[in-house]
Amino acid sequence: MAQNWYLSVEQFHSAKRIETDQTTDDAVIGILIESASRYIDRGTARRFYLNGQETHYFNVPGWEKFIEGGGSYYSGYGMPTQINEPRLMLDNDLYSLTSVVNGDGTTLVENMDFVQVPFNTVPKYALVTLSMQYWKAMNNIQPVRAIQVTGQWGYCDITNVPGDIVEACLGIVTAAYNRRLGENIAQKVVITAAGATISADDVPSKCQEIISCYRRMAFG
Repeated sequence: MAQNWYLSVEQFHSAKRIETDQTTDDAVIGILIESASRYIDRGTARRFYLNGQETHYFNVPGWEKFIEGGGSYYSGYGMPTQINEPRLMLDNDLYSLTSVVNGDGTTLVENMDFVQVPFNTVPKYALVTLSMQYWKAMNNIQPVRAIQVTGQWGYCDITNVPGDIVEACLGIVTAAYNRRLGENIAQKVVITAAGATISADDVPSKCQEIISCYRRMAFG
């Protein structure tokens, strides 16, 4: 789908019953689809497409509490990396995993050193160490940006965008397109100190509800 849009121009044509040979407004429709798709990204704090292989970097989990408790990664004394905080929360949806490199440079093995969470569905939101394995700092002293996770990040591939996300995109684009033409403008009542005023509703309530249902929790 063009430019990682969650709706195609053809789908919009079909929904609005615009003949396929009526292409005069297609450039404007494309701008509206792009804008609505990115609005959905921001509203859900996630994206419904992949960008190929990407490496994300993470701090050793729990190191802040370790320092607050009187320890220090920077002393170089003893074994400061053994915090025993097994869960590494990811900063985005992980669609497919390629590799995990611990802070000491070791490539970890899935289902032997760690597992992905949740177990039975994608996307994943955390990695949890197993057995005697633990997250390690670089050179045993540097916990910041120490762990590398490589894979494809996103909720899904662009070809598998959930149907209700497509619906939300269509609703937003339709509202904006109708407003441009002055047709079927959705209205809402806004109560102010001066009384009730009417303004165009940029995002239909059902679309906003769909977006809210997909909102990703932020960690850290």
